[in-house]
Amino acid sequence: MTKTKKAFQLTSGDDLAPGDLCSIKIGESGFGVIKILVIDQHVLHVRKYKNRFSERPYDVTPASLSIGTINDSDGFGVGHLPVSASGFASWMPARICRQDVTDEELQGYRCWLEDQSAVYD
Repeated sequence: MTKTKKAFQLTSGDDLAPGDLCSIKIGESGFGVIKILVIDQHVLHVRKYKNRFSERPYDVTPASLSIGTINDSDGFGVGHLPVSASGFASWMPARICRQDVTDEELQGYRCWLEDQSAVYD
C-alpha cells in the first residue's frame, strides 16, 4: 500500500523516500525528528515525533522516539501530518536513517485519503 518508489529531492541533491527518519529545524527552539510515510505528487505525509533536541541529531534510536499524547507535559507529536513540498523543505530536513513504514503508521494517511482535507505549509 505504501508508495515506496517515489523520492523527494531537495535542492541539496538529497533523495528522501518513505521510511526515512529525518531531523528537522523547529524555529529557534532546536530540532525534532520526522518519519516520511508516503510521498504523493507534491505532498509528503510524515509522522512528527514529540522528541526535541538542542542540536541537530545525526543518530537516534528509533525505539526512543515517541508521539506522546496531548496530556504529556513535555509536548506531543502527530501521527500523520500532510505537508507541502515547500513546507517540508523549509524544515531543512537531514536524513538520519531509513526504516520500513508499518501498517499501523499508515492509519492516519488512510483516513486522510478518504477526504484529502488539508495540506500544511
